[in-house]
Amino acid sequence: MPEANQVAAFEQIISRACELTPVICPYLEEAQCCFTAEAYNATVVMVWCAAIARLQFEIERIGGRPVFEPEYRAEFGDKPSCPEDLKKVEDSKLIRVSCRLGVVSKEEEEALEQCRDRRNDCAHPSGVFVEVNESLEYAQTLSNVLIARPARVPWNRIVEIIKTERVRLTDEQAEHIVSSIAPVDKTQEVMNQLLSAFLTTDSFEVRDNIRRVWPRLGEILSPEQRTQLMKRLARELARSQGVRIVERDSGIEECPTDDVAPIDIDATEVADLIFWQDLGAGTWYQKWIYEFLVSEYERFATERAGRGIDAMVLRRLYEHAPDEFRDRCKNLRGIVLQP
Repeated sequence: MPEANQVAAFEQIISRACELTPVICPYLEEAQCCFTAEAYNATVVMVWCAAIARLQFEIERIGGRPVFEPEYRAEFGDKPSCPEDLKKVEDSKLIRVSCRLGVVSKEEEEALEQCRDRRNDCAHPSGVFVEVNESLEYAQTLSNVLIARPARVPWNRIVEIIKTERVRLTDEQAEHIVSSIAPVDKTQEVMNQLLSAFLTTDSFEVRDNIRRVWPRLGEILSPEQRTQLMKRLARELARSQGVRIVERDSGIEECPTDDVAPIDIDATEVADLIFWQDLGAGTWYQKWIYEFLVSEYERFATERAGRGIDAMVLRRLYEHAPDEFRDRCKNLRGIVLQP
């Protein structure tokens, strides 16, 4: 029988991993039963099952099949035989693609491959029988490498995933992706790259992915960092209307420019990128964001009889409107609210 301190150490591994990723708990609970019953080869096999389940979980949470398939094809030259079901992908290939995706590092991949070899010894008639200390050490290794550590994906891979047109992020996936960014201090860089993509892509699906992660990413930033993003957005919106914004020590200069970059995006989509709490009253960037949104909604009122004007966005515009925009917002409200 394992000693009391060994059982306690194993239980601690199980507890940490289950708290972090509940979906792998059934495998770990069975591993614990095997461990206390002195079935140490079976313990190794079930802990390995938990590790593979964690990889499957992580891949699903960052986009699933549309993210997995291109990397699989790039590595192995063909599609997985059962692309709709990650459970049917060979362990070694799943590990390799997980490394390509950034779900595990190169060093973690090597450790997982060593653990896979030992699992194969234990799951087949190899003549190998592990002892209590080795099975505990095996569980501890997988705990450190994968099953009991927080999810983390390199920030540049996060950007690529969000910008993948075939990926359709759910709110749950968006939440997981944001919590996985490594290192977290790269969040502002992630948002700047996503803003560039949002303003230039013609893919609604990519913009929708960005809109889903945007407010969650913004919660990580400081108010000053969010304000910098609002200034950049305002510059791009002003440029789309033929005005170049130059910030100088003496103040703001608004210069006509031929370097016009039209933004062919619905105003309501743009409104989803605004951090209203950081849109300083009376600031130049508030003015240009308002000018874009209000002008677009006025165009909707003229060309579409008000169709496409989002009542919630319009309410926010009206509630926070600077004096120079209040009458225009009031007129728009009258169009939207008329019987």
